[in-house]
Amino acid sequence: MDEEYLTQLIGGPGSLRGAARPTPETVEALLGMGLGVGDISAAQTEGAPPQPAPASVPYGFNGMFSGAIGSNTESICLRYPEQVSVRDRVKERLSEEDARWDPEQYVMSSVYDKATVDAALSYTPFFRQRQEGASLSEDMAAAVGVLSQQWPEGIEISDPKAVLCTLVDVLYAFCRCVRVTQGAVLSTSTRDTDTVWDMVQASPCLSHLDASTHSVKRCLAACVRRCCIVSQVPSVSLGMACISDVQGVLSRGRVCILHCLLEMHGMLADPACDPPLSIHNTLWTAPLIAWVAQSGEDVLASLAQHTKKVKLTQAQASEGLDLASLDVYIQQMLAEMQ
Repeated sequence: MDEEYLTQLIGGPGSLRGAARPTPETVEALLGMGLGVGDISAAQTEGAPPQPAPASVPYGFNGMFSGAIGSNTESICLRYPEQVSVRDRVKERLSEEDARWDPEQYVMSSVYDKATVDAALSYTPFFRQRQEGASLSEDMAAAVGVLSQQWPEGIEISDPKAVLCTLVDVLYAFCRCVRVTQGAVLSTSTRDTDTVWDMVQASPCLSHLDASTHSVKRCLAACVRRCCIVSQVPSVSLGMACISDVQGVLSRGRVCILHCLLEMHGMLADPACDPPLSIHNTLWTAPLIAWVAQSGEDVLASLAQHTKKVKLTQAQASEGLDLASLDVYIQQMLAEMQ
C-alpha cells in the first residue's frame, strides 16, 4: 500500500485522527480531499440554481446513506442517483449493459488482449500467497482505527444478505483490477488511474449503487457478466478466476479482507483519478472496513463458508451473451494467427 497515503490518512494534514465523528455528507471530503464542511457546501452549490431537495432513497453499504452523493455523480451510472429506487437501479444497470454489449468487440478483445489475460491468470496476487500468522502493518492497523472512528458504537446490520453481497461485489472488483494490472495498481508510482476507473465501472455496487440482495451466486454472476461487457479487458475466463480470488480472500479471514479493502481505499482516494472516485470510499469501503474490523471471527468465517459453497458455471455467469458461440470464432482467429 502507498506509504504516503497511509501517513496522510492516519496522521497528516486533513487526516481523521482525533477528529469528531463526521457526517456521511462530509466523509468523502475528509478522506479524499481534506475539505471542511463549509468548503463542501460551497462546492456542491456553486453555480447551481436553488432547488427543493427531493426525497432521497437510501443507498451505499447497509443502506446507510442518503443525500451524500451531492455533485459527485460522474462515476455513478445512474441518471438520478439520489432518487432512483432499488428496483430501478437494477433495471438501469441491465439496460446499460444491453446497450453496451458488442459481440464483435468482445471477440476482437479476446484475440488481441489474449497475452494480457494469460498474464493476469498466471499472476499470483498478494491475497493468494500463503499468509500464515499474517497481521496488518502498524500503519494499516492505525488506518483501520481511524476509519472505524466514524462508527464508534458499531454498525447495526439491517440486511445481512445484502451486506455479504456488497462485500463480495467490492472484493471482486478489487481482485480483478489487481489481476489485470498484475499488481501495478497498488502503487501510485506504477498506477494507471484508468484502471481504477475501469474497476468502478465494472462493479454493480459502485457503478449503479446496486447491492444485490438475491444471493451471492447471482451477485457473482452479475459481476462476471458486467466485466465481460464494460471492462477494458473483457474475458469470461478471467472473470471466473476472480470468483476463486474472492473465495480465497474471505477464507483467509479478517486480516486479508482488511488488507484488500485498505488497498482499494487508497486507490479510490488517489487525487489523480479523473473524475474523483473517493465518493465510493464514503459509500462502500470505509463502512466495510469498520464493519469487518468490528465483526466477530465467527461471523466472517460464516460468510466465507457461505461464499465458498457457491458453484457458478460460465454459462450462468454470462447469461444472454452466448459466449460459447463467440468462443468458436475466437479460437478460429487465434488458429489463423499462429
